Amino acid sequence: MSTFNGWTILTLPTFPPCPRSIEWQFSDTVGAARSPFSQQQQIYNWQASLLRASVSYQPMNNAQARAWLAFLASLQGISNIFQIGDPLGVAPQNSAAAAGTVTGSGQSGYTLVTSSSNLTPGDWIQVGLRLYLVTSVAGGTLGIWPQVRETPPDGTALIISNTQGLFRLTKNDRKISVNDAKVYGITFEIEEAI
Repeated sequence: MSTFNGWTILTLPTFPPCPRSIEWQFSDTVGAARSPFSQQQQIYNWQASLLRASVSYQPMNNAQARAWLAFLASLQGISNIFQIGDPLGVAPQNSAAAAGTVTGSGQSGYTLVTSSSNLTPGDWIQVGLRLYLVTSVAGGTLGIWPQVRETPPDGTALIISNTQGLFRLTKNDRKISVNDAKVYGITFEIEEAI
């Protein structure tokens, strides 16, 4: 097993190959104060974002669900992490897209200067073990969401196919349902491991 920042990275079971559904949640930390006199708002953007999701898998029989039971138990609540990505966003929208590399060191915030080409807003990219959504493209400068997690060294390769990010459970409790037809239902809530 590999590790990242002292966290053990577990591998998702291979069946089924992708979730039945992922409900993504984009969270930004933005505050607002409203004047009681003029009703005007003052907005403060803390420049902090977090990607969350609710993940559901197709109903499974006892034999198929055993690997999932072991995986969910092995996570030890929020202690361990795993990689997962968007099952429908496995490749860029433009087949001519080229991944490229990070150009320049010390980058942070919601932009990333790269040598990539032909990426499209809405594409997913992976830098290191982190998952980012492309929000804008101006040459090789990509607007990304969420903000850069760890400053990538100059020359770090971008991954544009089968992208994944680091996630953990949002809480320590896991529920697995079993119905009278002896079918398991597995759903769990996740958020970026930061």
